Amino acid sequence: MNIDWKQQLSQLAEQIQTDNQQRVATPLPNLSAVAEAATASPRKPMLTLFYEKRRGKPSTIICGFEQSSAESKQLASLLKQRLACGGSERDGEILLQGDVRDRVRPILKAEGYKVKN
Repeated sequence: MNIDWKQQLSQLAEQIQTDNQQRVATPLPNLSAVAEAATASPRKPMLTLFYEKRRGKPSTIICGFEQSSAESKQLASLLKQRLACGGSERDGEILLQGDVRDRVRPILKAEGYKVKN
């Protein structure tokens, strides 16, 4: 069993050289277009998070949405699922049952919102 390692090494070197040439041939994306796309995305609003008792029961309320929108409805649904609690969304305000402020804050930050108390 005679292995010609010199021939295999030269084939590997040729393969690496062609791979490098292909990498150089592919154009890089236009970085200014990427930066414009990032700045053109809509900013998420600053949300206010507070605790209130409604009808004697503890509630966590999230305010700061412009109006009742699909974004606030989706966020309310996400929070209710992750926190395993009830709640509702009305007029740009999300109401969650129970005092869940400490658990809501990290979820909102992970979703890209800024939160103040």
